[in-house]
Amino acid sequence: MPAAHLSRWHPSFLFFDHPNNLGYKTLDDFAVSKGGVYMRYSDDILLIIPAEDGVAEEAEKLAIAEIKKSGSKLIIKQEKTCIAEFQKSKSGLMFSHIKGLQGHNGFEYLGFQYDGKFVYVRDSTI
Repeated sequence: MPAAHLSRWHPSFLFFDHPNNLGYKTLDDFAVSKGGVYMRYSDDILLIIPAEDGVAEEAEKLAIAEIKKSGSKLIIKQEKTCIAEFQKSKSGLMFSHIKGLQGHNGFEYLGFQYDGKFVYVRDSTI
């Protein structure tokens, strides 16, 4: 069943001690430089950026590299990582799974799933 309403998300920022080799101080700086948005809730990171060749892979590499600098026990779980694309279509947005073990039926974040048309509460959340 689609969720009727999602409350507004408030981003928090993951700050790095120094600019990385790409010159970004935060993942937010990276997202903004690409015309996108960075959101984080606890250990769940979300980058929404316009589709360009290589930008998703660049974002993933940046996040992995910067998180590794924060300590050897911090890792990005590949089984929870998803790269997806949404394209405009006549019926709304069309979801395409690009990479990752998660999110084959829609993009998942904070217990919700979005398929381009509807927002669902994941079964594991209930």
